[in-house]
Amino acid sequence: ETAVPARIAVQLMLGVQAKLIEEASALVELQITEGRVVVVGDTHGQLNDFCWILKAHGPPAPANVYLINGDIADRGAFAVEIYLILFGYMLACPGCVYINRGNHESFDMNIRGFNEGGGFSAEVTGKYDSDVFSLFQQIFNYMPLATRINKEVLVVHGGLCRTGTATLAQLRAVDRVRPVPVST
Repeated sequence: ETAVPARIAVQLMLGVQAKLIEEASALVELQITEGRVVVVGDTHGQLNDFCWILKAHGPPAPANVYLINGDIADRGAFAVEIYLILFGYMLACPGCVYINRGNHESFDMNIRGFNEGGGFSAEVTGKYDSDVFSLFQQIFNYMPLATRINKEVLVVHGGLCRTGTATLAQLRAVDRVRPVPVST
């Protein structure tokens, strides 16, 4: 069970989905003129760890920008709460929180059991219902794949491609509004 009523959770989710659709880019160009960027990755539903990070580094603010580099979902029991906290900040303090899509922001990973490195589907449907899980999947499909900070640092969850060279123009052109490709 979650402390956030379904009605409020869905409002936050729809607000963030609209924001991500409006921004519409696989690559976010982030310009920080003052303050810092706190890069966080792979919280995997560990709410206590996430709260420790917020306490240690301060809450998101215009001079304390957070970039979450994917893999919020799966493995832990409180990914829903982490997403809702981040979504609240994204809406209340625009430009203070960014989320890159990781490989666990995907249906194929989320429907696996906890013992297989997944569990997000079970977490969401245990707290809400399958419609909320579907809305999370839609939001994941709109998340950017990478963020470039001050035209100097590229942050991407899974690393760069294995073969050849990829350009920023190619990254910008990627159709991110789809499920994560599954390699065989």
